[in-house]
Amino acid sequence: MILAKDTKLKYLNRRIDEIEQLKNYCLLIPENINNLELFASIEMIGHKLKGNGSTFGYPELTQLGLAIEGAAKKLDLEKLRELNLKFEERVRNYLRLLNDI
Repeated sequence: MILAKDTKLKYLNRRIDEIEQLKNYCLLIPENINNLELFASIEMIGHKLKGNGSTFGYPELTQLGLAIEGAAKKLDLEKLRELNLKFEERVRNYLRLLNDI
């Protein structure tokens, strides 16, 4: 299935919102380390990404979603920060590539 450029742009821009959410959650966790709801929210973002990355033509985002979901389940804050940096790098790169078309 071939998706229109504007569809992919909308998808990727929604991911930018999730990246910002993940950054905020990672900042809140040290002050609220026993708040498992923060990790559950991160896990949900990873789960959604895992489920729809390949559908929109970004299998690498599917893999990142799987890793984010797993790190959230393990309560691994450092891994989550590392994965979010990769997530942001990939999404911004995909956006640049699409905007060059």
